[in-house]
Amino acid sequence: MPRTFFPDPAFGWVYCTALGLLTCVAAYTDTKTAKIPNRLNLVILVVGFLANAIRSAWMGAESKPLWIFETGSLWLGLLDGILFALLGFVVAFGAMLAVWIFGLCGGGDVKLLAAIAVWIGFDLNLILIWLASVVVLFFWTGARVFSRGLTPKGLNRTLEDIKKRPGRDGAVPARRNPVRVTYSVPVAVATIVVLLWVYRFELLLAVPKAAP
Repeated sequence: MPRTFFPDPAFGWVYCTALGLLTCVAAYTDTKTAKIPNRLNLVILVVGFLANAIRSAWMGAESKPLWIFETGSLWLGLLDGILFALLGFVVAFGAMLAVWIFGLCGGGDVKLLAAIAVWIGFDLNLILIWLASVVVLFFWTGARVFSRGLTPKGLNRTLEDIKKRPGRDGAVPARRNPVRVTYSVPVAVATIVVLLWVYRFELLLAVPKAAP
């Protein structure tokens, strides 16, 4: 029996929609306040554990192949889903913590990526989301810099705005800084795009080609 991630397309759409909406809420909050609340990251994490437990238990009850176990019962499926989410969180948190130590992201970004990994695991899908978010961030930053002008005066003003830390020591608020770029926005965009692409067949967005 071929391995699938969702027990059926309807559940797959609910799963992907829930994760997409939660990441969009995180991006909106981060853009407006320069912070992703711990409470929001906790909600994404807890709902991810519940969603994976339900998903995997459903598949186990229908004797469909699981992540660790080839197949099994509802209870084996439940255990499989919890282990899948837990390992995704641990690996992603450890990897992002190393990135944070080098000052390449904020603490909220570490928690957000780790919470997303609870939903999708730590395999190729998480790497795809990270790579896609870097690409989106690059083009978004470039577009904002170009919009300010490439004259020496415009570039100098852009660099000064980028250095400002919103909401601290009298710096301009996040919503009023025209060049402020939050990593959570590219993450949200990348998460939605990768989910729709990776699971396009299970979500019935595309039909797989018949084997010759």
